[in-house]
Amino acid sequence: MYKINKEIFKACDIRGVYNETLFDDDFYHIARAFSKILIEENKKNCVLGYDCRVSSFSLFEKFKQGLLDSGIKVYCFEHFVSTPALYFATNILQADSAVMITASHNPHFYNGCKFVINDRIFHQEDISKLNMLILNENYITNRIEEVETFEIKKPYIDYLLSKMNFKNMENLKIVWDCANGAATFFIKEFVEKLPSNNVLIFEEPDGTFPNHKADPSKEENLELLKEKVLAEKADIGISFDGDGDRVGFVDNKGRYVEGNQLLIILAKNFLLENPGEKVMSEVKASKALYDSISQFGGKPIMWKVGHTNQKAKMISDNIKFAGETSGHIFYAENNYFDDGMFAAIKLLNYLLQIGKKLDFVIDELPLIVNSGEIRLKMNEEEREEFLNVISDQLQKDSRSFIDIDGMRVSTKDGFWLLRKSNTEPHITLYCESNSNLGYNNVIKDLKYYISKTQYNFTQL
Repeated sequence: MYKINKEIFKACDIRGVYNETLFDDDFYHIARAFSKILIEENKKNCVLGYDCRVSSFSLFEKFKQGLLDSGIKVYCFEHFVSTPALYFATNILQADSAVMITASHNPHFYNGCKFVINDRIFHQEDISKLNMLILNENYITNRIEEVETFEIKKPYIDYLLSKMNFKNMENLKIVWDCANGAATFFIKEFVEKLPSNNVLIFEEPDGTFPNHKADPSKEENLELLKEKVLAEKADIGISFDGDGDRVGFVDNKGRYVEGNQLLIILAKNFLLENPGEKVMSEVKASKALYDSISQFGGKPIMWKVGHTNQKAKMISDNIKFAGETSGHIFYAENNYFDDGMFAAIKLLNYLLQIGKKLDFVIDELPLIVNSGEIRLKMNEEEREEFLNVISDQLQKDSRSFIDIDGMRVSTKDGFWLLRKSNTEPHITLYCESNSNLGYNNVIKDLKYYISKTQYNFTQL
């Protein structure tokens, strides 16, 4: 029996600390288990990619060997790629499956992988099945040496350019922050094709992310981008996460564009082109977002956090646009894949269409006073107990709440949320109102319920 840390098996993917909870040999066994699932579904090939983290190439080599030892043909690239480029290649090749070696926005000492199967979503149940197959080393052996290298940079750039509205773009000045992550593999060649004035920062790959964490959902990680936008008198700043599937923005005044604000803007743009359609987001998203979707004539849908959860719901319910406050944006026209650059193009096109700068659009949005995401580090057992105590107290108090994903509790002033993180050993906490006074009342309500637990929490 091969021993593997069960904590690396998350809700949507594999994620762990390299050489602490996750090791090279683990990826050989994960590949063998994934191959077993593929073979059971009569699938014969896999597109395999890796980001620019220091540990990614060695994990890639182990995963590749596990696929080949199981009889799965491998398509791969001559260099690291972004996750969206891997998704794009999967479609071009009409491949049966794909795996991306990445830990996305996590710190540099993490790594992991994301899974794609061509005709369905790879669910949490599948990830749990991987663990069981590995524990029993229940594999199929049929060694082959079928590896085909595929060049994706030019076709991927051409695809992105085909979505771009070039009219009046020469008047735009854009600062692009690649965070030294996977988006660096194509960014220089991409911006060379644009008529805009483009400034690149942190455009060289470095898997240690030396300049700032590769997570654009956190404002502190965009401080250097803010400074550059103001120094260059640019119209917009755009930043990507470690594997390029998420995006964040800074406006022309150097202000961080919060995730809910971005979703309201993109939802409005989508509904102008697709009147009356459904628009989906996550349980963490602002009430202002769901209200705005209704005001724009759309049908708001609330669902679980996580890219696989969002994609599966889009497909099952015929939803053409969805987004998460973390910067994952999904379009049916982009095969439901989350691509930071694709979302950036959508926002740029919208600004060019309406002929206004981003600060004007932001200033028209409703006021959202929120805590941002606060994370409480707890192990699995502590998280379960913490949430159960609060859930029981809410029920004793006859308080209703949404339990799609954790618990979202409405108050007369706004709402608060508690849920388990899909990627890290944390409870995620979020509070929101449309006024400072209301926000304080929401905080007070949440503090009351936290006081019923054994947790001593002072960050509020």
